[in-house]
Amino acid sequence: MSESSLRIEIENFRKNLKKDLIFKLLCENCSLSKAQMESLLIEYITSNLDEKLKLEEKARLRKKKVTKGAYLRTLKQAYKNVKESFYTILLLSYLGILSTSKFSYFIDLGEKLREYMDIYKDNRNEAYLKEMRNEIIEFLNKLKY
Repeated sequence: MSESSLRIEIENFRKNLKKDLIFKLLCENCSLSKAQMESLLIEYITSNLDEKLKLEEKARLRKKKVTKGAYLRTLKQAYKNVKESFYTILLLSYLGILSTSKFSYFIDLGEKLREYMDIYKDNRNEAYLKEMRNEIIEFLNKLKY
């Protein structure tokens, strides 16, 4: 895939995410910056390519072009934040602050999000998607302590 077609694919991905209410709600409440999220998405999208891209090429795919070093730094920060989030959940569980019932709530929500994305990607059943989207947003709003 050429860099220009990859850039178009990523731009289309960005446009779709801008309209995605669930993505917006998740991003507003996560510990990743927009740049970190964008770098993770670029890593995810480019990971399935037959030909692996160099860091410089990935850095040029960011909306605001950055140097290889800045891209790598942002990516490392993103991975660090994700790892810290997992450790936070594990710590809360270890201390008994996050009970099994609340933890299963997260697992159920994760499964619901995955199911939603699978249906969304296939562009199937808009009415069911809308119903699922509303249910997920309701789930997410209940997460506020």
